[in-house]
Amino acid sequence: MSILTVTNLVKHFHTRVGAFGGKPVTIRAVDGVSFHVDAGEAFGVVGESGCGKSTVGRAVLHLIEPDEGMIELDGTDLADLRPSEMRALRPRMQMIFQDPYSSLNPKQTIGAALSEPIRVHGKASGDAVMQKVKTLLEEVGLPAAAADRYPHEFSGGQRQRIAIARALTLDPDLIVADEAVSALDVSIQAQVLKLMKELMERRGVAFLFISHDLGVVRTFCKRLAVMYLGRVVESGPVGTVFDKPLHPYTHSLRAASPIPDPSARKALARLSGEIPSAASPPSGCHFHTRCPYATELCRTQTPKTVEPVSGRTVACHLHDPDQTDAMLATKQNAIQELFFYD
Repeated sequence: MSILTVTNLVKHFHTRVGAFGGKPVTIRAVDGVSFHVDAGEAFGVVGESGCGKSTVGRAVLHLIEPDEGMIELDGTDLADLRPSEMRALRPRMQMIFQDPYSSLNPKQTIGAALSEPIRVHGKASGDAVMQKVKTLLEEVGLPAAAADRYPHEFSGGQRQRIAIARALTLDPDLIVADEAVSALDVSIQAQVLKLMKELMERRGVAFLFISHDLGVVRTFCKRLAVMYLGRVVESGPVGTVFDKPLHPYTHSLRAASPIPDPSARKALARLSGEIPSAASPPSGCHFHTRCPYATELCRTQTPKTVEPVSGRTVACHLHDPDQTDAMLATKQNAIQELFFYD
């Protein structure tokens, strides 16, 4: 059963560039994103910097208001809630931020930081509050005595454990983890990921896991969505998507990820150029300016999202059955060069 369902999510930012007030510009950060997260699973969102994945996470939590689309938590449309109803629902959704150094108040002890949401939301009172805090610290692998210390007394990995404990204070159903391990050393990453996986299994909490690191996503997540310039270009089970990508962009991401034996790497997609600006995205398929298999159709028509295999989606003309004849030669070439690894 889905704990989170996102349908056609849109978020644009309006700003100005240039001197003397400048020219108005619309940044199309998220442009029609859809996915769902099942209860108790880790769902990954991957893509290059600037693709809109962090904006998706903040919109899901209503830290920023979406312009269009539907966000449902356990069947409840968040857009229909009054402010008081949204406040009552917020304990069920929590966030772990990227930077463990700036996400904690340096003037608060750890005990004060963790006990505040417990008191505000009435989860406990009196001595039971600090007892819950100490239990949470022990659950994330820290001593109960850490409650009396300040953030600067901890390492980065320990601070991220504290951030995880803070996300757990209100017993949420969903945690949005935005690059939650990217600021940590690799060995510490493994420890924190192991902790998060144990918590997910023990508590049944779901994770919306936002990352640019494919190796981390493969380790932690069950399913994922691949984003490019505000759109989901492919989604499905992690292992299947990475081992047999359907979209040229997914293949390029996979190609850029280190593998143990470089000599075993198949000839990979030729990806060149920088990601276009979200203020002026390309027409048609946003990826056509960098795709070695782009045709005139890709430059003029936005591809539909189709489900070529059960449980997988892809937004690419190469997989649209309505475009089979027009794309036949290109598709045959792409299948040979791109879509399957040895």
